[in-house]
This record gives sequence, C-alpha cells and structure tokens, in this order.
Amino acid sequence: MNHPPSQIPCEPAADAPPPAASPAQNNTRGLEKYAVIILAATASVMMLWGLNNVDLRDADEPRYAEVAREMAASGDYVLLHYNGEKYPNKPPLYFWLVAACSKLTGGVNEVSARMPSALAGVAVVLLTFALGRRMFGARAGFLAGMVLLSSLYFVEHARSVHMDLPLAVFTTAMIAVFYLAYEQGKAAWWTWPVFFLMGLLGILMKGPAGFLPPLLACIAFSLLRRDWRGWGRSLWISVFVVVAIACLWLVVLWRQSGNHFIWNTLISQNADRLTGRGSHVEPFYFFLRVFPEIFLPWTPFLLLALVMAAARIWRRDESAWKILFILVWFAVTFIFFSAVPSKRQLYILAAFPAAAIAVAWLLEALIAGKAPEKIEAFTRWLTAAAMTLVAAAAPLGLLMLAWAEVKGGERVAGMIEDLRRSYVVMVILSVILCAQGLAGVQAALRRYWAGAVTAILLICLTSGAATMFVFFPLFDKAKSARHFSARLNEAAGNSEVAAYEDVPEGIVFYARRRFPLLRTPGEAAAYLNREDGATRFCITKAKGLSEIKTACGNREMPEEVFRDKVEGDELVLLRSRSTVDQINFP
Repeated sequence: MNHPPSQIPCEPAADAPPPAASPAQNNTRGLEKYAVIILAATASVMMLWGLNNVDLRDADEPRYAEVAREMAASGDYVLLHYNGEKYPNKPPLYFWLVAACSKLTGGVNEVSARMPSALAGVAVVLLTFALGRRMFGARAGFLAGMVLLSSLYFVEHARSVHMDLPLAVFTTAMIAVFYLAYEQGKAAWWTWPVFFLMGLLGILMKGPAGFLPPLLACIAFSLLRRDWRGWGRSLWISVFVVVAIACLWLVVLWRQSGNHFIWNTLISQNADRLTGRGSHVEPFYFFLRVFPEIFLPWTPFLLLALVMAAARIWRRDESAWKILFILVWFAVTFIFFSAVPSKRQLYILAAFPAAAIAVAWLLEALIAGKAPEKIEAFTRWLTAAAMTLVAAAAPLGLLMLAWAEVKGGERVAGMIEDLRRSYVVMVILSVILCAQGLAGVQAALRRYWAGAVTAILLICLTSGAATMFVFFPLFDKAKSARHFSARLNEAAGNSEVAAYEDVPEGIVFYARRRFPLLRTPGEAAAYLNREDGATRFCITKAKGLSEIKTACGNREMPEEVFRDKVEGDELVLLRSRSTVDQINFP
C-alpha cells in the first residue's frame, strides 16, 4: 500500500533518544519523589513536636489520660477505671496505646497521652496522600495531604487526647483497601481480611462508628454503579474470623466484669447515643452548621469542587467514577454522623480525608489549567479577596493590640500581659503573613495557580504553627488544673480529699489521688464534721459552698483554705475545723 509522503508511518531509530519530558512532567516526577518526605516531615513537626507545651485541658484529655494511668498502675488491661470506679464509656484500644507509649516516656503524661492521636494524624495525612495519588496523580495526593496539614482544626485535634483521628486511620484504610480492589477489578486474598481487621480495630477504638460508615460507603458506591467487583469470596471468611475474635474478646470481658458491665458497655451506651438519651444531643443539621467553620479555609474550595464534580459525573467523564467514589465516601460519612443524635464537632473528622481529596482534585485542575472557566474565574477573585484580607489583617492586628494596651481596661490587662512576652514573635508573624498575602494576591490575579495555592498553604501552616507553639502556651495557665492540684496536695498532704457533686478531670489527673464524690449538701456537711479527729478536705465549686454551709446548720462551718479558677470555674478547697491548729496552709 502506498502512502502520501506526509503519512508514511515510520519507526523511530533504535538508538534515538527518548522524547524529552516537559517541565510540568519533570516537576510532577520530582514532587512524586519527595512528596512523602515533605509531608512526613511537615506532619511530624506540626503534630509531634512539643506535645507537652500545654497541659491537659478541658474534660476529655485528663479523663482519658487518667483512665490510661490507672490501667498502667493496676495492670488491668481489660476493665477500665476512672477515679477508682469502673469506666464503661469507651472501648479500650486508645488506652492500651497510651499505656504502651507511657513505657517510653516514664509514665502517663502529656506526651504519652497525646502520642497515639499525634501519630494517627501523621498516618491519616500519609494515607490521604497515597489514596489521592492513586486516584488523581502525585500532585493531587500531595495537595490532599497539605490540605489536612493546613487545617487548624485537624492539627489541633491531632495534638490532643482524643480517639477521633486514630478512628480516621482505620476508616480511611478501609476505604483505601476497597478502592484498590475495585480499581483492579477483583479483590486480592488480603483485601477483606485487612478491611475487616481495620474495622475491628475501629470498633475497639470507638465502637460501631469505627466500622459502619466506610462499610456503608462501599455498599452505596457499588449500588450506585451497579458493579460489585471487588466483593470477593474472602469477604465471608473475613466476617467469620472478625466475629470470632470479637466474641472471644467479649468472653474475656464478661469473665472479668460480669453481665452488668457488658450490658452497659455494648448495649446501653450505644443505644443511648442512637436514641438521643445520651449526652451531646444535637439536631440533624448540626454538622451542616459546624463543618463549614471547622474545615476553613478550604470550605469554599470544597463547595466549588462539588459543583465541578456534579458536572463531570453528569457528562460521564472518564474519571467520573473516581469522583463519585469520593463524593459517596464523604456523603455517607456525613449523613451517618448527622443521623446519630449524639454529636460533637470532632466526630466529623472522619470525613476530612474525603473532603481533602475533593479539594485537591479541584486545586490540581486549576494548576493544570483544566478547571471550567467560570469556576476558575470565581476561584481567582475569591482567592485574591481572601489574600488581600490576610495582607491587611496582619498589620491591623498589631495596631489593635497597641490600641488595646493604651485604651484597654482591666478586662484586657491580663491578656495584654501574656501577649507582651511575645511581641517580637507577633511582629515577625505579621510581616510574614502580610508578605504571603500580597504574594497570593499577585499570583491569583495572574492566574498562576501553583503560586496562589502555595501562598494559601504557607499562610495556613504559618498561622497554625504560631497558634500551636506560641499562643496556646501563652494562655495555658488559665485553662490548666496543674496549679490548683499542686496547692491542693501541699495543703492536704496524705489526708483524704473528697469532692462535692463533681471534681474537674484535670484535678483528678494532676493531683494523682482519688476523690470520693459527695452527692448532696447534707452528705458533704456530714463528711466535714465527722468526730473522729481526722482532718478532711473537700473540693467544691463556689456556688456549692453556700449549699454546704446551709446544710451544716448549727454545726461548725468548714474552713476555706484557698480558692482558684480552673477552666473558667472558681473552685474552693474546704477543710474540717477539728484540727485547724495542726496544719499550716499556703
């Protein structure tokens, strides 16, 4: 067959050099080579460095640390205790991890208590990167990991004693395992054993919420696609093995604790959460109100990604099924936690990896010049406006601080005193943020999306690092129970200390003692007026002091030793008057 000269096919010479890679390809290859190192190093600094720069705060952190401390002290790794009482509220896996970390830190402290969550934060970042790279390329995976690292809410909770990021490790791993099986067209021999092993660990971390959302997401995706590839025979064998392991654990727990504890742990706790009889009950739309706030600054990008995804799925693009997979994962997780009446902001952290990959997919399209024109234009002006706000707010914040120091009254005097010690850091921070904001404005207006995205990430990382390592430690004393606990131990010595109605969890942990709880004013009054010659102490909130004094009636009033604020509550330490002259108090 004769061909026109211009159409004659020809083979390349055997010794011809390969075609040169474009600059974009070279950049992507370089990024793929160093992405894991960059992400791991950044995540380690943001989440692992200085875990003890603030004391354990709020209620959850010291409570969980105390449960782990009592576990390690007693050697009972089956039955959990808090303040000497049985604690059926949580599964044991997180406390096992804290107890294991305490072997490295010389005991349960801020570092060992936060270490499992911090390591889980690093693992979630790397898992999100790996899944994003598999779906949309190295740059998208890298951006997905950086979106998580630039989320202040994500980093803050990675540096705290909570179970939600360890839970996210297991749920994200389940999703990743299923995605690999679906992409390859069939399940490997290890697919479902690993899937259900991660689910079992998720249950041991936080109950059914560690297993159901990813399983329901995989089922929903297969139903929508009408494609059940990836669901292999090993599924049923894995179900049997996991159920057998779970039953074995329940037998061990039952023999150690009895029927009542099993009922309270497995049935009552979960039933209360599902029926709205538990704590933290919120309306169905709670996360619709909360998620846009805690996912900042990426919330607008996520909404734009959802719009672009809907268009791609409607047109049935080649990658539409991958986009659908991410949307189903995010939607099922979001709906699951919305449907359960018991809600807290941090529960939705399990949806952050899916949201981060969706945002990264949009950012990759913008950088590659493949985003729809209208979305690109809207994003450009939105980014420019946000960067302008950052550039203006950084120096404005310093001016407002200076004005507050000159004109502010007693309300701001304490805050100003704390901030004054970091003036140099704040000036440097303001200059850096202002420069980053101006660079971001310029890059966005010029449609240089690699520069604009880099500016956003740097602003978030800079402000996040300043928050974690500068501002949180500044205000730590006002939230910590350490100071009150030290004064309590100095005053009480080896004497018994009880608590009226309740005792803050931070005091239980830092005082390293057990506090009998006195439920009524009469019980507290009788406790402080026992005629056995022993000195007794009692902690109460300021509002409970008058109730105890009223209950004392004609008996001797307790002696007030000192009072101090802990996490916003004014606490009072009382002492029985029977041996007032025998002890010196601070």
